[in-house]
Amino acid sequence: MKTFLLSVLFLLGSCIISFSQNVGINADGSAPDNSAMIDVKSNSKGALIPRMTITERDAIASPAQGLMVFCTDCGLNGALAIYSGTQWRSYQDCMTASPTAGDQVPYVSAIQWNWANSAPSSYNGVQNYRWNTTNNWATAVDMGDSLTYTETGLSCYTTFKRYVWALSGCGVSAPVELTATTFMNPGTPDTLQGTPTANQIVWKWKAYHEATGYKWNSTNDYATATDIGSELTYTQTGLTGATIYNAYVWVTTDCGYSQTPAILTEITPAAPCDPATVDYGGITYHTLQIGTKCWMKENMNIGTKILNSSNQTNNNVLEKYCYNDDEANCTVYGGLYKWDEAMQYSSYDGAKGICPTGWHVARKAETDALTILANSLRTDQQGVVLKESGIDHWQTSGGKNDIGFTVLGSGERYSDGSSFFGLKQTATIWTSTTAYSSYVYYLSFSYGNNNSVTTYGSKTSGYSVRCVKD
Repeated sequence: MKTFLLSVLFLLGSCIISFSQNVGINADGSAPDNSAMIDVKSNSKGALIPRMTITERDAIASPAQGLMVFCTDCGLNGALAIYSGTQWRSYQDCMTASPTAGDQVPYVSAIQWNWANSAPSSYNGVQNYRWNTTNNWATAVDMGDSLTYTETGLSCYTTFKRYVWALSGCGVSAPVELTATTFMNPGTPDTLQGTPTANQIVWKWKAYHEATGYKWNSTNDYATATDIGSELTYTQTGLTGATIYNAYVWVTTDCGYSQTPAILTEITPAAPCDPATVDYGGITYHTLQIGTKCWMKENMNIGTKILNSSNQTNNNVLEKYCYNDDEANCTVYGGLYKWDEAMQYSSYDGAKGICPTGWHVARKAETDALTILANSLRTDQQGVVLKESGIDHWQTSGGKNDIGFTVLGSGERYSDGSSFFGLKQTATIWTSTTAYSSYVYYLSFSYGNNNSVTTYGSKTSGYSVRCVKD
């Protein structure tokens, strides 16, 4: 035994040449280089440093700056790891750049974590990412090539830190730290177009992803709001036609409720008057209660059609023009009348004219009240409120017909009788109110204008007529 120990010591002494400040390890007995504390020399063998997994490496307590190990599962084939700064760094023939933090999207109890690939193309391209709640690659969740991850079930109004690594042919990157704070209160739901009728509105909104419920109110007061559970609609009844209404919706969650409600706005259409319909000259006209007045919903289409080349005269025959002399246009848009014919040769403001008994040609005061009401529903958009929507009877869709007044692009007849013009482009409605001896006020609409215009023109022009109940 003593002989064996002496043999080992002899061999070590023949390989290790020790000087006062440095050590040489070699087979030829050469002195160590003065710049090295340990000088290992060989042309057939290497030096081995500690080998361990990434978990074992990260478990080293208080690693010294410059501490080296070989990390067996860093990257694809392992890598030399040196502790530098505040983290372990892997060194290979190329490096994988860390992802860059994106814009995080916090909610009340969730965060959508986002990141981006910042690796140059020369780094062999990122193969996948890992995400974790702690700075631990070994237990991280494999995200594939996704650049986003939504984490749910979080506490509200709390700051969270998360970590993302990139993996490529060059190995694992250092992690990027992502930080976000969840909200105290939820946001507001997106609104949807409701379903209004003359006396009720079915209010609608989109689902809010974290909602545990919703509250609805007709006023901006959460304290008195109606709890409607998880429903996405609420039906409000007992309403008045031709009126604008607002409603307010809050999201409720386990952490709180929307500090700002969603504001929903709808306009109820006008309700029918009494009677709801009027049969006159073989045509059924529908009625609308707008403010204090009962209007007909359709233009008048009464009388015998005459050609544009003829004049309407006081001949005891009620006559009408049809656009382009086509009766089908009268069926759709109503007839066109000179003012005297429309008034049946009366100059009385509010005369019966061509209207049925108990009705009269609209006065300027009544068309003014109509546009004022329409303007109160949609500011400076009387035409939008009153014109029919869609492009069936207008060149472009500029109307919403909120209250059901249904102005169509009926066109008109030139005052000199030369031709018709403006079908689906203009609509002009006579009033019974004169401006000057040969001029009369009328209400005009255009396909290219959101508003209606009250002005005056020649009595010999051919315009539409709407009737108002006496």
